[in-house]
Amino acid sequence: AVTNISRLEINPLQTSTIYILDKYKGVFKSTNGGADWTQYNQGFSSNLGVYYEYSCLTIDPNDPQILYAGGEQDGIYKSTDGGTSWHQILANFSCGSIAVDPSNSLNIFVGSKSNWWYKKEIRNGIYLSSDGGNTWTRIDDDVTETPLASISSLAVDPFQKSILYVGTNGGGSYKLRIS
Repeated sequence: AVTNISRLEINPLQTSTIYILDKYKGVFKSTNGGADWTQYNQGFSSNLGVYYEYSCLTIDPNDPQILYAGGEQDGIYKSTDGGTSWHQILANFSCGSIAVDPSNSLNIFVGSKSNWWYKKEIRNGIYLSSDGGNTWTRIDDDVTETPLASISSLAVDPFQKSILYVGTNGGGSYKLRIS
């Protein structure tokens, strides 16, 4: 049974297709409105769900066959087949939130989740890939006043595409102008 749900996403073009993210068991998919669920974790690290929690899941608003998921310490993963298989697109990253720009799906934003006890190459902040996940650049310039504040939510303004809203765990909320 799926009991530790950290995210839920509904396919915007086919609302009977639902994805849930169990923080210990990974991604589950239902194609019949939630009556039945199938686990889809092919390609995820074996550390996720054992040592680290799954924490992020989102659907590309323009192509619901593309999904992004991530977890603590293990990076960001991408699926191009509706969640059946996954491949890593960002390593050594603890995911707090993922957002896809609705006006340009190549723009993917990820916010890091603070883990003060585990240091990796990429530190807290917001990163942008403008090529669908191949390369990443830090864009926030220390948006949070609290260095250890985790980025817990991201949203691209649907009317002003140059605005990214940022919610943190312990550092407040912010509006970040992006170009």
